[in-house]
Amino acid sequence: MIKPSSIAGVLAYAGIQAGLIFVASYLDGTLYLEGEGKGFLEHYGVWAILITDALLILSVSLAHSTFRNAIASIQFSNGEDRKDRKDRKDRKEFIGSDLKKYLDFLYLIPSSKSQYLYYFLVVIGLLSWVNNLYQTANPVLFYGNDVFDQTNYPIGFIANKINLLLSWVIIYPSCGFILLTICIETRLVLDKAKSAKGLQGNLFHPDKCYGFALLGWLNISLLTPFFIVLAAMLSLSFTHEKLYQSILLPMSLLSLGFIFISFWTVKPVVTQAQAAEESAYKKILKAINSENQEEVQKAQIARLCFATASGSPYTQFVKYALVAIRLIPVSITLTKFLLAT
Repeated sequence: MIKPSSIAGVLAYAGIQAGLIFVASYLDGTLYLEGEGKGFLEHYGVWAILITDALLILSVSLAHSTFRNAIASIQFSNGEDRKDRKDRKDRKEFIGSDLKKYLDFLYLIPSSKSQYLYYFLVVIGLLSWVNNLYQTANPVLFYGNDVFDQTNYPIGFIANKINLLLSWVIIYPSCGFILLTICIETRLVLDKAKSAKGLQGNLFHPDKCYGFALLGWLNISLLTPFFIVLAAMLSLSFTHEKLYQSILLPMSLLSLGFIFISFWTVKPVVTQAQAAEESAYKKILKAINSENQEEVQKAQIARLCFATASGSPYTQFVKYALVAIRLIPVSITLTKFLLAT
């Protein structure tokens, strides 16, 4: 879990950033601008960035914590003999070796080559920042309206460019790197756990998802940061009169990546949960038709659990949340595209 002190620190950072930009805009007299201009208090995009920077840091931290708990929840078969116990130990070590590679990658250990992915994300952020400098030199041409952080308003210009530099060159690349690492490692670990027969469904698990509910929550936690970034981009697109390419392109790419990751990351668990449900059904059917009354009684109990269980890693609430998270940003992005054509 995220420490309260960490949450307080992130929120304090966001508050200080907002306060400094407010003071700069006040000194420039650009809290509000005439006509179609967007003063600081009218610029939804900047407010979205200030808010979502803090939310992004917290959501990625939560995703990392959920990842660790979800991987630890992977169930291994409960054999009794020595050979089976040795197999389970081998499987855990097998996955553990892969987790070590993940940690090496996450901590930018040189042998993992992960620094190249991080540098790539930093370069993208830096180019976006430079492009913003270029566009705010003539905002009416690119955005269709004046803005409080254009070059004619020097204090607001400097304050917000520092804010965007910290956001796009430090926060976004760092959070994006951690998030992509978790997504890739989640799929690799789940694939290896499945091949090592480590993903064992449990009909009687209290989560009513064969013991896979935490992995379903992991998918939600991985998608939440993408959703937050998309929300910031959508706010920027609604702020300005024109729909410019430097916002439409990343919005479209992020939407596609968002949909892909929502299905790809935990696919092994989805198929395994379905297989566990099918296996449980066959066992119950076989036991009910047994001549052994004890087996029949156990099957009756199992049938009650089967009726309430879901052959999916998603609880009912998570299913609805997942559908909403997938559809809302993509629908809005498509609408913006249609309006732009």
